[in-house]
Amino acid sequence: MEERGIEHHGSYVSVDCRNADAALWTERSRALAMVCIRRSVDRVLVDASDCEPAGHYALRDALTAMVLGEVSSGLRLALVTNVSSLAALFGVLQRELEWMNVPARCFGQRGEAVAWLVGPPRAVL
Repeated sequence: MEERGIEHHGSYVSVDCRNADAALWTERSRALAMVCIRRSVDRVLVDASDCEPAGHYALRDALTAMVLGEVSSGLRLALVTNVSSLAALFGVLQRELEWMNVPARCFGQRGEAVAWLVGPPRAVL
């Protein structure tokens, strides 16, 4: 059964949080966690264009629980937004996830995010 707002694209899963308020963020974040648990997803794209920044806390909590619970090894996360305050919050989330060895990047365009997400991991020097 597919979760609403979650799409499977072969090598990655995308989460549609466009125009999301806090309630939709929570719904989609829970759905993402369930998909990752059931399918061992390791590549995730979150499209958060034109949405409410405060809702990102639900995503952060879901991702942190997944990582700490070792639900998906090798998790890689691409975030897309055009909201400057949300991009700043995603910067903090990116640093938190990288501290847990989860590569994460924020992009302004979906195409750039997909290219990074499905591309080969780069060595950190």
